[in-house]
Amino acid sequence: MPKPKRVRLTAKQAASPEGRQLLNLILSTIHDGEIELSEIVKLHAFLIHAPASMNAVSFLRCKTRAIIFDDRIDPAEAYDLKCAFLRVVTKEVCGVIETHLEDIGAPPRQKREPAWKRHPATERQIAYIIDLGGTPTAEMTKGQASELIEQLLERRPPTPRQIMVLRFFDRLDIMNAGKDVVSWWIDQAFAGVSPAERAWERFKRESGHDLNSLGPEVVPIGEYRKYLD
Repeated sequence: MPKPKRVRLTAKQAASPEGRQLLNLILSTIHDGEIELSEIVKLHAFLIHAPASMNAVSFLRCKTRAIIFDDRIDPAEAYDLKCAFLRVVTKEVCGVIETHLEDIGAPPRQKREPAWKRHPATERQIAYIIDLGGTPTAEMTKGQASELIEQLLERRPPTPRQIMVLRFFDRLDIMNAGKDVVSWWIDQAFAGVSPAERAWERFKRESGHDLNSLGPEVVPIGEYRKYLD
């Protein structure tokens, strides 16, 4: 079995201008005890252009990319990012992160099915299933309703930001595959030191558009061809 790749910053890397900037950005992100989406966007922007020779950069970039393309950060992602920070920073900084993020713990795991799952589905669950386009049954339990809701959520359409990326790369053929499939494709396209991600970032800079306030149609289909290195 291959030895896991070291991602913790070496003393030399931590002392470099890029290493100091990375540590400062991480500390800025966690200073108030919370991890907010706007802070992750700022960190990701730095990681895109940071030296790929630092393993910490590509390791963190995979974490931040998945968060910003979903336009949200849930408790599991927050905990995963906390663990990622602890893996890459110098040992002197680990204590600071642990102290500031002490309220972010691992999501609880259920070892056995709780009794509530056998109770009749609630009116709110039924209404949510219908809103998601599903069809509840008359004898549906809370557990069955929860499972159906999860299945329906997996088929959610992609977010406006994801649609922008699909239009940019002329991949509308997978738009109906669901949000999670689109998320996986974007993660694969932007993996490592990716010309695709650089092209997308260059388009955002040079277009002058505020993509957070505009609809997906602002991105021309197949525009990536003009921005590849």
